[in-house]
Formats: sequence, C-alpha cells, structure tokens
Amino acid sequence: MNVISSFRALADNSEVAANQLRAKESWNKCFQRIILFGAKEPKLESFQTEFIDAGDFPKIQMLVLAASLCDSLTCIINADIVVAPYLVPILQQITNKGGQCATSRRYEFDSRMPDYDKAKVVDNGIDFFCAYPDLWKKVLSEIPKTYRIGHCQWDSWLLGFFNTVASNSFYDITKARVIFHPLHKARKRVHEIPNINDKFTVNSMFPRLKF
Repeated sequence: MNVISSFRALADNSEVAANQLRAKESWNKCFQRIILFGAKEPKLESFQTEFIDAGDFPKIQMLVLAASLCDSLTCIINADIVVAPYLVPILQQITNKGGQCATSRRYEFDSRMPDYDKAKVVDNGIDFFCAYPDLWKKVLSEIPKTYRIGHCQWDSWLLGFFNTVASNSFYDITKARVIFHPLHKARKRVHEIPNINDKFTVNSMFPRLKF
C-alpha cells in the first residue's frame, strides 16, 4: 500500500517540523511506498520513501497524478497526520467487502502530550483519502487545477467526487480510529483558491457506507 503527501520544510517552523516528523514515523510502519512532494529532507528519509521536488503547496492534481500511476491502493494524506498501525488491515477489510475508496474524520490530540486514546473528533476536517489507481485516474480528469495542498476546498470536492462516481464502494472508516491530527496553531496559506460549484461539490458529504 502507498501513501502520497507534500510537506513543509522542517526549518520553516519548529511546531510544523515536530508534527510532520511524528506523522512520518507512523507512516514508515504502515506503508510499503511513501512519495513525498518536496525537496529531499534527510530527517524524513526511510528505505521506502522517495521525494519529488516541487514548489511550496503543490497542486492536488500533481498528487493525484502520482496516485494514478501507482500499482495498488494509494492514500493521499496531509503531512501531519498520524496513522494507526492497524490502518492497512482496516483498509484490507474494506476492499474485501468490495470497497474501492475510503475516508475518515480525524481524531485531534494534544501535540504537546500525545495520547491517542483520548483523541476526539472535533470538526469535519478531512486529511485522508484512499482509493485504487483507476479511481485516482478518474479524479485526475475532473479535479480543478486550482486546488492546492495545505488549502481549503479540495477535500470537500473529493468527498463529492467519490460520492458521485463510487457511492456503492466509498467507505467512512472514522469509527476505526485510524487517523489522528495534532492540535496546532502554525498555518500558512499563501494562495487564493476560488470557490467552485460543480456536480461534485453539491454532493459533498460523508459516505453512507460505514466501517
């Protein structure tokens, strides 16, 4: 199983660096292949990690293209998301049921004293999507070119897309408690993303199929 993300330079902010390093450590234990968009960063290296040099806040389209070229189930995740060690078995159970794609709300934890057992869902933020390459190819043909990692709207659009094209195989795995997000203050959004209303955005809701 693969994971794709884009990260901020570790030297940019100490809080951001700590959150990304914590997340990456969890990915190293779960994924066979890790693709990171950004300049090579020694502290994020591992035997299964490859870097694709890209500017700050690359377009979601670039991440989706990479996902569409993979050969197995592939996740797109924000760089500070900690994944539970049992994420892959959960996704395998979903695919055994015929699932083709999945998402999850995030459980927020205190980054100063991480305790994942006490983490709670506090909003509708979505930092995780998983799908097979054929579905990512369909996403690639439709996703607005203006969407960028680290900015709003793309996650809601993806919800709508999967609900529209794969509603009978799109799973919400929130109850499995596999996606964890650190409470943080450091945010950096430098691009203006125009509002888009299309046949996918109007269908933006969590999947009806629950794990």
